[in-house]
Amino acid sequence: MPLELIVTLASSEARAGASLEVLIEGGELVTITLPEPRSGVWPAPASNWTPTRGRAVVGLRLDADAGGRVLVRDVALFLAGGSAAKPNDGD
Repeated sequence: MPLELIVTLASSEARAGASLEVLIEGGELVTITLPEPRSGVWPAPASNWTPTRGRAVVGLRLDADAGGRVLVRDVALFLAGGSAAKPNDGD
């Protein structure tokens, strides 16, 4: 069953162009290019993923200059093609 994975940040202090890698079972699913530093919520574009088992380990790895950081609000999974409510981006 295909799923959509969405990472939502609460804020970001990483430089523009820094990236956040989403890993599933140790392999890279997608690399997300981060926006300009911001204090508001930012949902990344959805990434498609089809699980091969009933459970999976999901990890995040930040690639940024020293001192860069992000606060992750959530990592959500939705049925692909379903209607997921889009979070308010705070703007």
